[in-house]
Amino acid sequence: MRYKVVSLLVILLIVALMDGGVAVSSSIQGVNYWGTVTVGGEAAVDGTQVTATLSRPGSDDLHFGPTSVSDGSYNNLVVAGGPAYLFGTVTFYVNGMRASPTVIFNPEDTGSEVRVDLVFEVSRTYVGTVRMDKGLLIGEIYAKVGDYESDRVTVQNGNYELTITPGWENIGRTVEFYHDGIKARETVTFVPGSESETLNLTFPAPGIAIWVWILVALVVEEEGSGWGATTGGST
Repeated sequence: MRYKVVSLLVILLIVALMDGGVAVSSSIQGVNYWGTVTVGGEAAVDGTQVTATLSRPGSDDLHFGPTSVSDGSYNNLVVAGGPAYLFGTVTFYVNGMRASPTVIFNPEDTGSEVRVDLVFEVSRTYVGTVRMDKGLLIGEIYAKVGDYESDRVTVQNGNYELTITPGWENIGRTVEFYHDGIKARETVTFVPGSESETLNLTFPAPGIAIWVWILVALVVEEEGSGWGATTGGST
């Protein structure tokens, strides 16, 4: 009977360790993260908020912070969790937006300071197909967000990949896509992120008025060439 009681106590202790009981979790010290914060290639302004989330499959996410940026750096962002969270993932956020990199909640780091320099790119890459109402689109497309206009990219085999960097002030604003001044039917809200976002674009076919102007331009160009040839011949 004595051995059965001892075995039962051992099993209960193991279960407590796996579940991260209160007594056990309190014995694990946190990790004090600190480092620089770069937003869009420049040092983050004072007052920028940095937070962290500790996650591991099978456990609820734990949230820490915020701490404020001063002179381009953050300090004293302490992340702690019980045994169930060891080797979990620590994800950092700058003003609520996910930053890079993520790190592992390593038991070797507990009770110490760990430097993690954070980078937040105010950018997004969009990919997808491009069509006009009457077939595939040939040429270039670009995007506009407020006063920002992106570089032009060439549509290849009916597909595109376009990265925009409109700046922090345009977060939450509408992204519009254009081809030769014609706006696509689809729009999207600008939310920065490192992952590509799929958005298939459809452009209306040019109206009859546009085709008339193109025809007029071609006729004028042809007449101009003919006039030049005639003039050259008469002299």
